[in-house]
Amino acid sequence: GMSTETTRLDEELKTLQEEMDGVKAQLEERNEKIQSLEGERDGLNEAHGEKNKEAEELQAKIASLEGEREGLMGSYEDQGKELLTAQGEVEEGKKTISNLEEKVVSLEAAGDDAGEKKRLQDEEIGALQISLQEEGEKSKRLCEELEALNAKLTEEG
Repeated sequence: GMSTETTRLDEELKTLQEEMDGVKAQLEERNEKIQSLEGERDGLNEAHGEKNKEAEELQAKIASLEGEREGLMGSYEDQGKELLTAQGEVEEGKKTISNLEEKVVSLEAAGDDAGEKKRLQDEEIGALQISLQEEGEKSKRLCEELEALNAKLTEEG
């Protein structure tokens, strides 16, 4: 049975070949699974990286917003101080104005006093002028009387 032996060996060979094909197929299946898992893993890593990047960006945004808030708080405080200063200046201004108003009032009063004095002086001057006029008229009359007496004396003499 040389041919029987050959046939048996052929059969074994075929069986081994089939087994090998099966193993090869399983290997390929495994490789595909590994590749797909690696792909998923890479995807996850990438997504994770993106998430980390997003998280970092958000963190940066938060930091810059906090910075802006600090700045705003600072300028709010500055404005508050400026407001207080301005209010202080307004108060000072009001005081100055009321002081000036008091001065005006006292100057007006002094002016009134001065006016009153001037009026009194004018009255005095007027009275003096009248009495001077009266004196002048009196002395004129006296002169006339003297002249008349002189004339009489001259006639009689």
